[in-house]
Amino acid sequence: MEYVNIYLPIYLLTGYAAWQDYKTGEIDNWVSIAILIYGILVNAFLYPSRFFVSIWFLFTVGLGFVIMFFVTYRQEGDEEFTAIGGGDVKLFAALSFFYGPKILLIVFLSSVLGLIYGLIVGMKQKTYLKTSIRFAPVIFASVILSGLPVFDQLFPFQ
Repeated sequence: MEYVNIYLPIYLLTGYAAWQDYKTGEIDNWVSIAILIYGILVNAFLYPSRFFVSIWFLFTVGLGFVIMFFVTYRQEGDEEFTAIGGGDVKLFAALSFFYGPKILLIVFLSSVLGLIYGLIVGMKQKTYLKTSIRFAPVIFASVILSGLPVFDQLFPFQ
């Protein structure tokens, strides 16, 4: 029962971010802030030994995605493009504080699922490798998949 109590807010907030990204193409800042605050509270009060590890992952993963955001930025006329949006970067950074080292699994699963989903959509729309997808639904699927027992054995919460 503890599993549901700890992870349920993360599932709900990430699910809301996925739905919002799918509908509007943007993620509200309050969602990432709520996940970050929840991660701080969980780590500070329930798992204090993980608190400083989570801070390290927040900055390293967040910095990695910020670098990727700027490296993949391009402008064509009045249009601006990036491989990953700013909302996705903030969502990953907030999730990294809650999950700590397990965020690497979520990033890997998101990348694989995003590649598969993008290829399917690209073949369907005949845009192939120039396909643009909403990434927060893939992040949500990865968060859900990371809770499977097989991954819990590889990356225990504590």
